[in-house]
Amino acid sequence: MMPPSAVFEHWSAEFDQLHAERKAFVLAMHPQIIGRPSRITLLDRLIQHMRRHEDARFYRCDRLALELKDTL
Repeated sequence: MMPPSAVFEHWSAEFDQLHAERKAFVLAMHPQIIGRPSRITLLDRLIQHMRRHEDARFYRCDRLALELKDTL
C-alpha cells in the first residue's frame, strides 16, 4: 500500500496529463482498497481537483459508451 500523499500525487498527475491530452481518465476503485478511510478522503480531494478544470466532465462508464459509440 502506498502512503496517502503518494496516492493523491499519482491520481492527480494521471488526471492532469490525460486532461491535457483531452483523453478520458478512468479511476479503478477496487472495494478492498478504495474503502479504506484515507482513500475515501483522497477520492474527495481528487474530485475537487478535477472540478477546478471547467471543461472536465464526469460520466458513468455506460453513459460515456453511449456518447462515444458513433464516433468509433
